[in-house]
Amino acid sequence: MTLAEQRDGSALVFVVPEVADVIGTFRSQYIKDDPSMPPHITLLYPFFAPSETTPDVLRRVEGVTSAARAFDYTATGLATFGQQVIYLTPEPVAPFLALIAHLGDEFPEITPYWDKYGGAVPHITVADLGLAEGADVKADVEATVLPHLPIRCTAAEVLLLQRLRPAPAPWDVRANFMLGSPGHI
Repeated sequence: MTLAEQRDGSALVFVVPEVADVIGTFRSQYIKDDPSMPPHITLLYPFFAPSETTPDVLRRVEGVTSAARAFDYTATGLATFGQQVIYLTPEPVAPFLALIAHLGDEFPEITPYWDKYGGAVPHITVADLGLAEGADVKADVEATVLPHLPIRCTAAEVLLLQRLRPAPAPWDVRANFMLGSPGHI
């Protein structure tokens, strides 16, 4: 496995358990990733491969996250990237974008995937319509999800999720970082 492939199995994310019951069925059917990747908002992906994730890298992440404060946000609506990916929109986006920018400043050697698409858009992926064969998944998502909105959420903990073995191995929690306080596993 190449270093690039290993980095593709590494991400800094906010897990969003508050939405799991509402969107979990769609994620399990219409997301390429395996079920061990929970609903989340990506902060930096790809990240360092497991072999590159040194104590210094963890300290650098902790430096960024401990300087930030936990915050509440709300999943308020549905949007799409093109015609393919349906996602939940978090509001406000400013705290996410600030943390993404701080992580980018701390890790300039990492090129996040969104650089190819014009910048970061904080989101919680619900379904990839490209994986739906003939079903009107968009209508099903709207009928199922919209009545539950808004969903109040809290961003307090950043997880470093990594695949310690090649896909389809599950994502493992390699470290966690509480906003506003030091500490990781």
